[in-house]
Amino acid sequence: MSPDIIALSIPIVAILGAFATVIAAAYLRSREKEQLHKERMLRLEKGLEIPPELFESRPEKKPTDFRSARAWLIVIGSLMISIGVGAMIALGVREGIEKGINGIVPLFIGIGLFVAQRLLPH
Repeated sequence: MSPDIIALSIPIVAILGAFATVIAAAYLRSREKEQLHKERMLRLEKGLEIPPELFESRPEKKPTDFRSARAWLIVIGSLMISIGVGAMIALGVREGIEKGINGIVPLFIGIGLFVAQRLLPH
């Protein structure tokens, strides 16, 4: 395979993978609802009592936990900073400082995420 074909196939595979993930999640959610409905119908046919948890197809959403939000902001922020620094170094060495400066975008996104986690209430 030529490098051009490989370079062209990477974004196509990534996009198809994202669509496949969304479709699979929707399918699995549909199957879960279908099984829950079948169980309720079977209980009705047998004259059994339907427990309240069978009426709640999804658990109640908990209020936002700022500790978990803070942890995710730290993880994603450090990842973005690493990507930015790595891109700046790699592009700077290979292409020169003019191209290496492109790594500053993810670097500042990461810094912004670190600032955001500091602004969350304790």
